[in-house]
Amino acid sequence: RVFVRHKGKMEKLLLTDIRFLEADRNYCRIITEKGDYLLSSTLKSIEQKLPKSIFVRVHRSYMVNISKLDVLAEGHLEIGRKVIPLSKSYKNLLIGRLHTI
Repeated sequence: RVFVRHKGKMEKLLLTDIRFLEADRNYCRIITEKGDYLLSSTLKSIEQKLPKSIFVRVHRSYMVNISKLDVLAEGHLEIGRKVIPLSKSYKNLLIGRLHTI
């Protein structure tokens, strides 16, 4: 679990509830099943704090929870109904982390 500052208080987020993270300049948006949280931190700094066994970087602006991944296509992936771009430089890293049949 992690705690994030949201609307003047600290809220607990379970790592399993986080769908993906999206960079927005010097901010990072955490998308969960319950809602969105905007942090005044870069995606790179948050990436270093999250466990690599659960989260993987898929684009310079996106990091996803592997267990929430629904569709992996040629140039994008989907979590829920959200289409997330997949860059070529991160594609092999993601495929190496997935269990395929």
